[in-house]
Parts: sequence; C-alpha cells; structure tokens
Amino acid sequence: MFALSVRFGAEKQDELEIIFIRCRNMGCPYVLGISTLEDAIMSLPITATFAAILAVYFVAMSSYVIYTRAKTDVLMWDGGNGRMLTAIRRHGNLAEYMPFAILIMAIAEFEGLSTGWLQISGGLLLTGRLIHPFGVAVEGSVLPARVTGMLATFASILIPAIYLLINQFN
Repeated sequence: MFALSVRFGAEKQDELEIIFIRCRNMGCPYVLGISTLEDAIMSLPITATFAAILAVYFVAMSSYVIYTRAKTDVLMWDGGNGRMLTAIRRHGNLAEYMPFAILIMAIAEFEGLSTGWLQISGGLLLTGRLIHPFGVAVEGSVLPARVTGMLATFASILIPAIYLLINQFN
C-alpha cells in the first residue's frame, strides 16, 4: 500500500515525509525518509519533468483565456461569446484531466513503473493535451483532434493505473 504524509512545521515549510512505500522485492513495508520537497521531486524525475512542461502549457492556456477576455470584453463566464466559450473549455479540459494524470503517474513512479512506460505515459499525456484543443471549438473544430487527444489522455492515465492494479495483486 502507498501512504503519503506531509508535515508543515513552523521551521521547515518544505519538509516532506514519505511513509510506508511497499518493498516490491521483499513484500514488506519499510520507511523511506525524504527530508525535503527537493528530495521528493528528485525521486520522481520523469513525472516532475512532464509536470513542469504541462505547468508551463497550463499557464499559456490560462493566459489565452485572459487574452480572449480582453479581446471580447467578457469579464465573467462566456458572455454568450463562442470564442470565449472555446477558450474557457480548452483551458477547463486541461485543468480537469492533467492533475489526475500527473498524480497517478507520480504514484506509479514511486511504486516502480519502468522509465519506458512512464515516458510513454507522459508523452501520451503531453501529446493528447496539445492535440485536444484543436478539436474543441464552437466553429471549425476538428473532431479527429478531439478524439485523438482524449484517447491519448485516457491511455496516459490507464498505463499507470493498470500497472498499479497489477502490482497490488502480485
């Protein structure tokens, strides 16, 4: 089983402690001490890399929503404007799927999913998230882009999920 305990003390705001990560070879729980957030991130190099790339993309998508609000003079919701609705949904879809995909990748990386499978999963997530917005538009959407983007995203979630399920019963 996997458990994560985060402690924030007055002296060390970045202290992170990981407890009971299953020992796959011996089948017994053990304590892995990771003293800082930096150490924790370094123990997840593949997930951290994809998370960082997607974080930059998330900021870009957020900035596009802000830009579209300024261009359309819509301050709240979509104002009935198709262009604004498109920008909101493109960003919203990223915000809905990316965090969960990154989280399950991180858990799988902690649990020992191979580098190759993690890179495939992260690559599918990144590719799917980059392609999907072309299929989300009020006018001129490209359905194959939407379908391909979602299939890639689902695959990126299913790869670590299937690994974790199989790993739990072995």
